[in-house]
Amino acid sequence: KILLEGAPTTDKTYAGSVALSPNYIAPASGTFRFSPDTLSGFTDGALQTEVSYGDCGQVKLDVRDSADSTVAGFSETMTFQPFSISITGQLLHDSYAYVSEPFSLDFQAFNYDGAVAPNFSGTVLLSIEPTAGALPAGAVLNKSSVVLSGGSADITDVSYNRYGTCIVRAQVETGLPLLGTLSAATDPLSFVERAFLVELSSPLPDRTFYYIGETFRVVATAVDNNGTKLESFTGTAQVVLDGNVDQTYTFTDEDAGVHTFAFSAADEGERVLTVKDSLYAEISSLPKTASVRFAQMKVESLSIPVG
Repeated sequence: KILLEGAPTTDKTYAGSVALSPNYIAPASGTFRFSPDTLSGFTDGALQTEVSYGDCGQVKLDVRDSADSTVAGFSETMTFQPFSISITGQLLHDSYAYVSEPFSLDFQAFNYDGAVAPNFSGTVLLSIEPTAGALPAGAVLNKSSVVLSGGSADITDVSYNRYGTCIVRAQVETGLPLLGTLSAATDPLSFVERAFLVELSSPLPDRTFYYIGETFRVVATAVDNNGTKLESFTGTAQVVLDGNVDQTYTFTDEDAGVHTFAFSAADEGERVLTVKDSLYAEISSLPKTASVRFAQMKVESLSIPVG
């Protein structure tokens, strides 16, 4: 209803048109307008209709006569919240991120029509959920909440501390009974080891090589982006000897990120060994070289007196 300024009652003779505009309170500026932004069709000085506002924030509705802008009125302060939100993971390696490696989340807040609401401002709660079963013990994101200003924002320097796949969920509490808590989740995100550290067992004392057929051991340790042992690693590793896959092993929880492989070379030479991830060949250890030789028997002649 339109009340003329200074008039305590409705002017039932009013039959003009009015312009609607937002008076931005918080934030103090914006780009969205009320829709429609012009109204007419008053009956007995009153008009009841629906209008919409496509952004978040606090605004007042400024109503002014189209012919005389001094004839005006204001609503109480109105608070607008997003209708929906979305969250998307931005991983540095397309299909995966290293455990403990910073990655980004793309957050967006939308209005009722599905357009981004640029004046969104509020706290976004972040949590992780398993894609199946339960999360590994001790699994956490390094951020549980962020305060954002803007309907489209990058949440940077997020990291996850366990091997495997999970989803990240974002929540916004609107405080409005009809909307309640808005929630959105990423697609499944994969977190993998950064590399393998490899140690070869030492030959027997006084030797720098192994004999053909002699057993030697390779200790492979999965590490995260910081080079720390990744105890939650349960992926599959391949030991590549001279360019060919020699052994394959799937780590278990009991391995705590470390497994020992046993070898015995059938040929002499400088044998080059690496440990690689079975899914991502680019995730590998540095090459190690084992020197392998034929075993030699030394025969010495002895002089023994006759009789």
